[in-house]
Amino acid sequence: FRSLKLTALKLGGQYGIIFTKVLDYERKGLETEEDNQVTTRGYWERYAPQTIMAIADQILAIAKESNSGVEFKFNKNYINTTLNGKGSNFIYLQPQKRQMKLWVTLKSAPELDKCCEDAGFDVNYNSYYRGYQFDLRPGDVENHRDFFKNFIGSLYAAGEN
Repeated sequence: FRSLKLTALKLGGQYGIIFTKVLDYERKGLETEEDNQVTTRGYWERYAPQTIMAIADQILAIAKESNSGVEFKFNKNYINTTLNGKGSNFIYLQPQKRQMKLWVTLKSAPELDKCCEDAGFDVNYNSYYRGYQFDLRPGDVENHRDFFKNFIGSLYAAGEN
């Protein structure tokens, strides 16, 4: 988005226009060229403990139950998935020292908000990343397996990007 302020001036017998940029905004998602630098699981294991990386494995296992073609793609700033070898933008994971950030790219909907609340999660829809955000700690996926199976599994069952 760009927004300009237009100011008209009259100086003596002449008229002039001054344009001033007041907003220059570009919506960015998770993927930039730098973010897309492919890494390995080992790269992430240097930054996050095994208990946090196990959360990613649990999320992958749930997705694989719906579609066996789901695999991880390890990038410099996040982990996402591929579906049958093609990039999929369904989920993004970002391992941290004490938690795993998970973004599930679904449009905000009251019924999804209610599902989150019923499972005991705060509804945290991130409009910047266009998805639901969860801050997961060890035990969260096991304790809410049915919730994640419904929430994430339906994305991969259709096999679409």
